[in-house]
Amino acid sequence: MSEITHPTPSATTPPRPGILLIDDETSARQELRRALTKKGFSSVQEARDSAEALQHVAEGEIGVVVLDLLLDDGPDGIETARQIQKTHPETSFIVVSAVANESDYHERAAEIQLRVVDWIEKPIQPALSRFIEILKKVAPQEPAMALAASIDVVYDKMRALVESHGGKPGLRERLRPLHNELRALQEEEARLIGERYDAHFQPAYESAQEAIAQARQLLGIKR
Repeated sequence: MSEITHPTPSATTPPRPGILLIDDETSARQELRRALTKKGFSSVQEARDSAEALQHVAEGEIGVVVLDLLLDDGPDGIETARQIQKTHPETSFIVVSAVANESDYHERAAEIQLRVVDWIEKPIQPALSRFIEILKKVAPQEPAMALAASIDVVYDKMRALVESHGGKPGLRERLRPLHNELRALQEEEARLIGERYDAHFQPAYESAQEAIAQARQLLGIKR
């Protein structure tokens, strides 16, 4: 009697390197996390001090650290970054702090060759677009969420155009390019969802079919 073999599990997608926000102000962390999630960055973690930050880095895949320099408890931002870089040298850092432009912090970072991508002064809102563009270069976005964020942007543009137009002629013509862009984004989103569905369910379906075929063979069932 032949032995039923178990199908080999399909390979899983490796985890995407995440983003760690280090700031002792809870409201600042949460506000920035919401902004990043809306822009398509799905793997975002938070730490209020150096100890929490080092724990997150030790436990997970962190590729980019967004760092405040002034932390209430324990080491400051530069020392925290030094400890992170010591064990994870490929980590990139973006400084977001009220003292981001003070030269002594820049000098300390240069002395230890800290991989600082940019220095942004708080409050971050005036520089948020710049910050997001920098982050896109060093941190991967979740494709589906990035598409969803792009769709939201086009919707906002269309809404703003309608509200500002005031019923004047020519609105349809001005909306048409945005409508075409929106339709293209939605088609890409549907394609991506279809690919994910196939990637997730097709291996399971094939494994089930293989198991059924083996069971039929053992039971002598020809159909």
